[in-house]
Parts: sequence; structure tokens; C-alpha cells
Amino acid sequence: MMALTSTKLRLEDIAEAVNRDCDEVAILLIDLARDGKIQRRRLGIYGGEICD
Repeated sequence: MMALTSTKLRLEDIAEAVNRDCDEVAILLIDLARDGKIQRRRLGIYGGEICD
């Protein structure tokens, strides 16, 4: 998971890669960020581009 968060993958792509629901991955990312285990990404959860 940690390697996936350092890439430009979107939240949906990370969820698909670990075979989990997007909501579960979002909650995990929030928890990891609060614990200081991951850093804020420039484009946030959207990775490489901002989606509508």
C-alpha cells in the first residue's frame, strides 16, 4: 500500500490494485496520513489529474 500511495495513481486505481472498495482505501489513507506514515500528495486522492 505504501508504495502505491507514492505513485500518481488515482484512489480508484489503488483500490483496484489491492482489490478493495474505494471507501475502505480512503479511510486507510486518512488513517495513514494522521499517523504521519504517508505525506500529502500535490494532487491529492486524484493522483495524476483532477477528475470531475
